[in-house]
Amino acid sequence: MVIRRPQLAFVSLFLLPFAIVIPNRDGTFLFFLATLLAVMSCASILDKKHESPMDLRWLLILLPWPVWVIVNALFSGTFQHVLDIGKNLRSLSYLAPLLALLLLFSVPKHASRATIALPIATCLAGIIALVQKVYFGQERAFGGTHPILFADITLILICLSWVTRSYWNVTAQTRHSLITLTTLFGGIAIITSGSRGCWLALPVIGFLLLHYRLRDNRKQMAVAMGTMLILIPMLYFIPQVQQRVNTGIEQASNYFNGSDYNSSVAARFTVWELSIYEMIPSSPITGTGYQGFKSKLHTLAVSGKAHRKFTWISHAHNEILHVLTEQGIIGLSAFLIMYIGSYRMLIGNAQKSKDTQRLKLAVRLLFAGFIVYGLTDTMTGNLITHTFFCSMIAWLSLIIDQTKRFQRLNP
Repeated sequence: MVIRRPQLAFVSLFLLPFAIVIPNRDGTFLFFLATLLAVMSCASILDKKHESPMDLRWLLILLPWPVWVIVNALFSGTFQHVLDIGKNLRSLSYLAPLLALLLLFSVPKHASRATIALPIATCLAGIIALVQKVYFGQERAFGGTHPILFADITLILICLSWVTRSYWNVTAQTRHSLITLTTLFGGIAIITSGSRGCWLALPVIGFLLLHYRLRDNRKQMAVAMGTMLILIPMLYFIPQVQQRVNTGIEQASNYFNGSDYNSSVAARFTVWELSIYEMIPSSPITGTGYQGFKSKLHTLAVSGKAHRKFTWISHAHNEILHVLTEQGIIGLSAFLIMYIGSYRMLIGNAQKSKDTQRLKLAVRLLFAGFIVYGLTDTMTGNLITHTFFCSMIAWLSLIIDQTKRFQRLNP
């Protein structure tokens, strides 16, 4: 049976190029297909003749949070919110390319092509950014999501492409061409997005890359870290960066002085405060429910506890606060199982490979990108990002498994 082929455990890989350009920011359709990834991971259990790097443990890690979101929406949300979860299942225009890819990758001899999913997705991001900027005249490229998320995802794709390029199942010439195109188009996507999201992650990702390269030479490591600490402040002299920094400082100052609440910095400070002091205490166990943050914000605005200018905000602009607000302690526990559990699984699998350090670096880059992004925004507030996260977990699992399999065949 086709459904038993272990390649289908990586069904989310086939969504990766489309996850960047999907028109719906909430990505609910992709969210359900990401949940399907967890179900498909049982393929290796159903068919003992095949190996699959994703087994029942992945099901137990990836499934609790999305299941709780659905259950919580049924019991805590309004009828309209429940309808919102499934509305994109009617978006048949998304199904055509996805089904075509599923058919292609379900054939065993083509399964290895999934290893080049990252460079393809990165190039696609750059092409979309150029079309949005040049053809449609958008001020900032957003890739079907929004500029901050678009820049951060593209940065993750570029870094992981560079780190894992030796594992791509292509010729050396093709590999060099792909990495060149990945760097070029990825850079275009980040620059045209004009987003601070990428800048926040750069120091963390830079440290991880430096530590990997110079971990055995403490002197060089110290020199490199000192150089990076000097160069980072120098970014301030770049006009675009300087403008962003000055705007942020001015907005924060105005917020604390009480003279201006109509800014992105003021909005974040406000929703953080409201989440901690108003929303979470009102329903700490189960939360406000799916999309409950926005309705609760409206209620607080009517009662005078929140400024009416902020009623357009749909999430807490912080990963932990948003999950805790809408899904409560139960949801946060399930979310941390997904985050911590998948990290430990990937790191544990990477340690069984001869190329342990490189594979562990790839895992850390992925999680660092999402953790930094989650400081001022939220993955779970944009379910498309949740799908991308699951896709990357599946992709890294595939790379690690193929590496271990190659080592067994070539001891």
